[in-house]
Amino acid sequence: MLNVISTSPLSLEKFLGEFKDLFIKPQFENFKVYPFGLQLPLKRTNIQTIDEYRIKGNYDSLHHFLTNTP
Repeated sequence: MLNVISTSPLSLEKFLGEFKDLFIKPQFENFKVYPFGLQLPLKRTNIQTIDEYRIKGNYDSLHHFLTNTP
């Protein structure tokens, strides 16, 4: 499968950067990937398909972020 998420648009990076102080680095990386992945033209937009389109995808990390991060 072709990986397409490598960098997000500068405008999204700038907006998400406002929240950087709220997360540790691994959490912030997942925080950046999820909204960008939601904007992709995927047949099904869920964490599994978003993770499949990441270069260094880690489904468990993304799932843990979405379910357990306060």
